[in-house]
Amino acid sequence: MPTNFCHLTGYDVVLSQEDRDVLVHYARRSLLIAGAEDRVILPGLPFPHEELAILNRLEVGPPPTHVSTQLNLLAHDATLEPFSGAAQRLWEIANSAHCYVDAPSYHVCVKANDKAWFQTRFGQDEAAKLPPGAVCPVALLEDAVTTLMKRHGRPVRLKDARSASGLNQHIFAFGAEIAFPQQMDATHEVVLQVEVPRHADASVQIEVDRNEHHFAIGPVIAQHIKGEGNHCGNFYPATLTLQTQPVIPPAIFRQMKASALVIAHGLAELDYFGPASVDYAVDLERGEAWALEVNARISAPRYPLRALEVWYGPGVIQPFDLRTFRFPKGMTATALAARFEGLLFRRADREGFIPFTIIPEHGVCVGVTFAKTPADLVAMVGEVESRKAQLL
Repeated sequence: MPTNFCHLTGYDVVLSQEDRDVLVHYARRSLLIAGAEDRVILPGLPFPHEELAILNRLEVGPPPTHVSTQLNLLAHDATLEPFSGAAQRLWEIANSAHCYVDAPSYHVCVKANDKAWFQTRFGQDEAAKLPPGAVCPVALLEDAVTTLMKRHGRPVRLKDARSASGLNQHIFAFGAEIAFPQQMDATHEVVLQVEVPRHADASVQIEVDRNEHHFAIGPVIAQHIKGEGNHCGNFYPATLTLQTQPVIPPAIFRQMKASALVIAHGLAELDYFGPASVDYAVDLERGEAWALEVNARISAPRYPLRALEVWYGPGVIQPFDLRTFRFPKGMTATALAARFEGLLFRRADREGFIPFTIIPEHGVCVGVTFAKTPADLVAMVGEVESRKAQLL
């Protein structure tokens, strides 16, 4: 049965207007995973003429007749597949169109993404393997941070408990001022976690079954990191050497999957079902992985994973590298794709580079590279990154 994708994102954190303008376009990521019979609904966005033409030339995505910026493609009582059930605007649109949302209730989804629930529910569970931490109102921030630093002798990371995206974060170093985060009042709830030794980052993809609470755990996806732990991409398999972080040994994968299973059970307790992912910090010296947060939604690496199944069949998985990158503002999508000629995706060969979610007015694009073997991926990513470097 065809799927109706409506991958709206929610504004759960305080963002600049430019960040909001970029994030709203991320609903277009569903173009990568939609099959020829599926429909993609992009409410309020301009029609992606150029991007869709590029994808279709690469035998990717639905035809233009199956994409709409309105709700006119939806039948009465249609079911929408969301990016996240925690996006309130999605529920408003579904109600206005008399459609269903293939997700738990809005309140369940918000709870499942709540950083304070995660720290409180699993912080004392050794099997979940969270860093030491606390949940407190901003008014008690200084005392809580000071206590954690004295007890564990390490810096402390602050997270906005209300954020389902993990964007509002800050690290308190020793000797630094412990001040109220911007635009948070004294009653605002925050999550604190001790900064564990962190040599690499990864996530475990999980699926909670709707009816019987069975769980699919894996695969493990490595993450590209920049700055203070901000994710800018993902790659599989996590044992690859792609220069953005050290190789994670497979022995640590078992720890992460055992922890993810415990967290999946916790999601089921909330009556959550559907996709989720758990982010981990990996301490290579001690051979440990620490669960940092759960994202109860379609995470970024699920897009290439889902695309492979759409193109080649259920259960098919192969190496990929997914990254957000910059290009000159105002460059058209067609001109951008032309800069990667010779490297673009060849569906029959199961390899190549796909630019998607191309936002010319902001000079932002998401790109994914596929290859048949890990060695081929390393070589191809090197060529793709060289082309990107020439753009700016």
